Amino acid sequence: MSQPAFTAHVLDTTRGVPAENISVSVSKINHSNTTLAQEQLATAITNANGRVSQWNVPLEEVESGIYKFRFDTGPYYDSLSMETFYPYVELTVNINKGQHYHIPLLLSPFGFTTYRGS
Repeated sequence: MSQPAFTAHVLDTTRGVPAENISVSVSKINHSNTTLAQEQLATAITNANGRVSQWNVPLEEVESGIYKFRFDTGPYYDSLSMETFYPYVELTVNINKGQHYHIPLLLSPFGFTTYRGS
């Protein structure tokens, strides 16, 4: 099996634990001078360690461009009976063909931090 193009890791910084069962989707943004379209490539759920390690998007199939990662955080906080300011978090990033990208998300009900991981 080839290396995945993308992986992600979500940590709940308020509770100090991995954020399990968060739906995460990845889409390619296609735009021209007059239109903006999104092509959803895959959806996955974070595991018990808060990780998405396989999206079934092989590295060799990913083209350079702009991609969006959407983390559906609302249902996660609903399951904990907690309010959140962010029903979802969308991260839009530049991707270069042939590179692996790890997307960490440090999450709390009223804030988040992200960076390009390794």
